[in-house]
Amino acid sequence: MRNFGHGAGGGSIILPAGANMLGGQACVQSHALGASLPDKYARFEDFVEDVARTRDQLDPTIRLWVSVGYLLDIGHEWREKWVAEAIAFEKAGADAVELHLNSPGVAYVADEYEGFYEIVSQGTQRVRDAVKIPVMCKLPVEGCNPFTAMQAALNAGADAVGPTARWRGMLLSLDYQYGASYGGAGYGASQSLPIISYVAAEARRRGIKAPMFAGGGVYHAEAAAKLLLAGSDAVQLGSLACCLGPRAVAQVIESFEKLMEEQGYDTMEDICGKASFLVDAHAANTQARSRALGAAYKARMVDADKCVGCGRCVDACWYDGMVMNGRIAQKTAQCVGCGYCFSVCPSAALQIDVKEALAPVL
Repeated sequence: MRNFGHGAGGGSIILPAGANMLGGQACVQSHALGASLPDKYARFEDFVEDVARTRDQLDPTIRLWVSVGYLLDIGHEWREKWVAEAIAFEKAGADAVELHLNSPGVAYVADEYEGFYEIVSQGTQRVRDAVKIPVMCKLPVEGCNPFTAMQAALNAGADAVGPTARWRGMLLSLDYQYGASYGGAGYGASQSLPIISYVAAEARRRGIKAPMFAGGGVYHAEAAAKLLLAGSDAVQLGSLACCLGPRAVAQVIESFEKLMEEQGYDTMEDICGKASFLVDAHAANTQARSRALGAAYKARMVDADKCVGCGRCVDACWYDGMVMNGRIAQKTAQCVGCGYCFSVCPSAALQIDVKEALAPVL
């Protein structure tokens, strides 16, 4: 459940459209100008009562965790308030308490008056000492070293960490006076997924073994699967839920179950972390895969029947490995197999089967 006193709703932009978010296509999402609802709870006690009510109404198999107050809303009293709120949530029946430290700008502001890693460590330790239920730390990748932040939380007793890819951004339009976004708005995108996937995989490589609930750019089932493959144990669907609502979340969950079946994964253990080894660019397996793919790029000649004579491959080549022979592109002996020309060819005149190329070394 969301933090008490942090309001709800407000403006949002999804570009180019919400359908792109749910359809697995490239999109961006940003906070924007628009009315924000005040917190519906007049008193903290009312919020706690709703925690208890929600716990009673939920299926027992569903775990309910509740976030303590947002750091930048509370200010210097955060130590006492976090502990008091965590104790109240535990008494109300919450299954876990979350320290919400990932909102855009938190790391910057925290560094200015107390030190971000110190707040992570102190906050986690104080709440951990105050309650018996699990303590989850939702952490940023913006404005900090995410691995240092995760380790600080875990050293202080956190039961799980949730690195989250969201930033302060400025989504401008050329007609900027009439744009709906604003400077410093929370920004996320489908393009966040590779970043948070790397963070998850690198955390595992560094020996962080704690349960992880990473988030960023997960708007559909395939994105969720990719983040799990990278090393997370669960995924966040915050932007999706806030922007498109609970039916969109249900659709992703249903689609994910089908994807698991189609890909041959019987359990979560079958998928979580299976691709994390790819983070090590110097590993023998990575080097072997690179050589195999490079050899396939180099060996593949231009399909003259498909070449449209655009010359993009020649422009992209760093090594004079491509020339134009009349209106048809042609490889030269200088080709090294880098693959740049394959990425710009608009007509599939340069194309390989990546699975076939890598099969001998897998």
